[in-house]
Amino acid sequence: MTPNHTRYRKLMNELFSSEYHTTDDSLRTILSVIPAIRNGTTLLTGTYGTGKTTLVEAYARRLFVDAGESSLGRVRCHQELMDTDTLYTVQFSNPDAPVTPRDLLHKRFRYVNELPRSNPAWQNALLSFFSEREVTFRDQTFHVPEGINLCDRNPDDIGQEGIVRAVLDRMDHEIIIPDNNYRPRNTPVKACIEPLSTTQMSDIWKEVDRVQIKDIAWDFAHMLNHYFSACLRPRSISNRQYELPCEACAHKAEVCQSLRNTPGQRGLNSMLNLAKALAWWNQRNEITIEDIELALPYTYAHRLDFHSEVFREWPNPQEYLRQYVIAGHIAAKKARWLEAIEAKLAGNADIILSIAGAADDLVIAWLYTKTIGMQKDTSIARKEAA
Repeated sequence: MTPNHTRYRKLMNELFSSEYHTTDDSLRTILSVIPAIRNGTTLLTGTYGTGKTTLVEAYARRLFVDAGESSLGRVRCHQELMDTDTLYTVQFSNPDAPVTPRDLLHKRFRYVNELPRSNPAWQNALLSFFSEREVTFRDQTFHVPEGINLCDRNPDDIGQEGIVRAVLDRMDHEIIIPDNNYRPRNTPVKACIEPLSTTQMSDIWKEVDRVQIKDIAWDFAHMLNHYFSACLRPRSISNRQYELPCEACAHKAEVCQSLRNTPGQRGLNSMLNLAKALAWWNQRNEITIEDIELALPYTYAHRLDFHSEVFREWPNPQEYLRQYVIAGHIAAKKARWLEAIEAKLAGNADIILSIAGAADDLVIAWLYTKTIGMQKDTSIARKEAA
């Protein structure tokens, strides 16, 4: 355990004992590790008064504090908001004058309050802000420093615009804040432990980056990602009006029949980054399968476009993924998946094919095609080298 790791844990323990209270240990762990993810973007979802802003302000008093000054940049969203109000200034009286960046582009800790209340045009300006960490206006490009982004929303807020789907896909993680917390009496409200500076937070990111992803965890994460895309049809290139013949499909009991879309690669990257932060928090130098399974609902639920029955039958998509997919379907498949991964690492493609046929598993069949492709690439490379 490094000194920065020790102080970080003490700061998080102080935060959750004195300012923000939750009875859910798993939720507390996820909230504790979110700032330890370099350039992560997190969406906090919860109704009025669940303490989303309180949590963000508590973070800001403890992290990215240089010379006693917090590096918190905040935007309070409304429907008339424009990029010139929040990202840069334009002299409308002199259109040729240089554009100057606003504070949000300099801060390390960025907070977008009530994101769905903003209009789609302003949200689209955030796409490159979140993904490429840069904002371009005319012929000027402003670079956003490394840091973290926190956004929040109240799903019950009637009249809001909603979040543009492309922006939602840039959210690495969504954390649903429940309204069931208990605040003890007479708890301290002032931070007592010395906060971490931007340099120290950068060192923590480096520690998290050094957490290893061994081959088994790497393949298991990719199989999970493909599980949401696996189909007998070329689903990822089909238009939304195309009616998949799910009712006649032998795999109609799988999760794919509840999805309108496939997730792409961003969910996979976000899941692995969260898994690395969880391993670092628990003082491990490599991620486990359990880290990946814990991270999945927070990284995929808001990206997947579910059919309406999921929303009718489950409190939220995260619970659907946690209980129905991870604890149900994946738990039943895990032993065969891990057996197939071991065969892949040993170079035994025939065994993978045999497992896929016996289990009638499209994901294992996909792993077989990847193994065959890797073997062909290796063979070609050897011939070229010779």
